[in-house]
Amino acid sequence: MSMISIIGSCKNEENNIDELYSQIKLLFENKLKDHELELILIDNASTDLTVEKIKKLCLNDSRVKLIENIKDYGQDKSPYYAFIQSSGDYIVPIVTDLQDPIKLIDDLYNEIKFSKTDMVLAVPIVEKEGFNFLKKIYYKFMYLTTSGSHIKNFHGFGIYNKKVREYLIKLDDKNPYFRSIVLDTSFTRKVLNYKPDQRYKGSSKNNLFTLIDIGLLGIMTSSQLPLKFAVSCGFGIGILSMLASIIYLILKIIYWDTFQLGVAPLVIGLFFLSSVQLISIGFISQYLNHKIEKDSNSPIVVEKNRINF
Repeated sequence: MSMISIIGSCKNEENNIDELYSQIKLLFENKLKDHELELILIDNASTDLTVEKIKKLCLNDSRVKLIENIKDYGQDKSPYYAFIQSSGDYIVPIVTDLQDPIKLIDDLYNEIKFSKTDMVLAVPIVEKEGFNFLKKIYYKFMYLTTSGSHIKNFHGFGIYNKKVREYLIKLDDKNPYFRSIVLDTSFTRKVLNYKPDQRYKGSSKNNLFTLIDIGLLGIMTSSQLPLKFAVSCGFGIGILSMLASIIYLILKIIYWDTFQLGVAPLVIGLFFLSSVQLISIGFISQYLNHKIEKDSNSPIVVEKNRINF
């Protein structure tokens, strides 16, 4: 009998936890009744009754496990950490707002067994959603600047065999971007498209700033183009600025009394060079920050409590 580990990261999902558990429990009582369940819920410092509800589930069902973080570690670190803490033969990361259809887990399992691949990635067919224009720009940028390490709309939902987990444990990445890491490996994979469900209850915790943070992490992890652009741009503009200054100096010497330099080109040049410098410094700072976090000895998350492990 194989074990399937289902992992979900949550923050203030008190209205969804019971329904999530009920649907998973029903699935393993019917279509997946021949398989053992491990349900790991990792909480990002919820301020509502989410933790209390999970603790109650843990008390009544030893298959339910809780990892309570000391603070909010975001949408990348928490599920990644829960992934490497799992013990199943297959691992299924889900979102706890039930937009990832629980019934699809059976299809994912059948597909990975039939295809004998290392992972089956579930990619939602998204017609329209918030910040749609910004997401289109982001995915277009990633498509142009990375070598296939991004799949549009993929957020991690899928099924993975234990070889993937063992690889992630050895990788020991302290600032992980899961959806890019698994695509950069040589593991065999298939893609399964699906139509996501509506959020069961409550509202999304995503906002413009969290999306920007996730997007920047994806860029820093998957592409070196911004850094190369900053270096090339600085080098090119430096040469052009030097040539312009030499030309201006020669013209001034030749036409000393008639050639007027003027304030406008100085102001325009100053603002242009300043903007390029600030953008370049921003890119370099992001890469340095990612590198420092990635190589640090600090844990991925700090646990406040864990139950049923």
